Amino acid sequence: MKYLRSSLVVFAIGFAAAIFIWSKQPIDGNPEAVKEASTRSVVLETGMALEHWMEANNRKPPDAKVGLSVLQLKAVVRDGWGHSLIYRPQEQGSPHPFELYSVGPSGVDKGGVADNISYWDVKKN
Repeated sequence: MKYLRSSLVVFAIGFAAAIFIWSKQPIDGNPEAVKEASTRSVVLETGMALEHWMEANNRKPPDAKVGLSVLQLKAVVRDGWGHSLIYRPQEQGSPHPFELYSVGPSGVDKGGVADNISYWDVKKN
């Protein structure tokens, strides 16, 4: 029951975040804008779920292989361009406990910068 309740909380937060992000995006039928808005929503919702999991378990997933599997999702999380999200734990002393990002429209992993869409950037905005 505790897991169901926390899952519902994460879903509600993610849904509210998705609505907020979509309301700020000038889409106007632009397919790339739709993909970017969708990606920002997925990255934000997944990152929030990961932060919630870390708080509930008092630890972070140990490595990129385990990564998002701790969330027990039914499918691989993909961005608006069909790419899997990238999760990387960070060393102690880093500004964030993990990096979570989409490789963006280029499909090239640039470490969460350039056209990559980072959780911490989306959360900040």
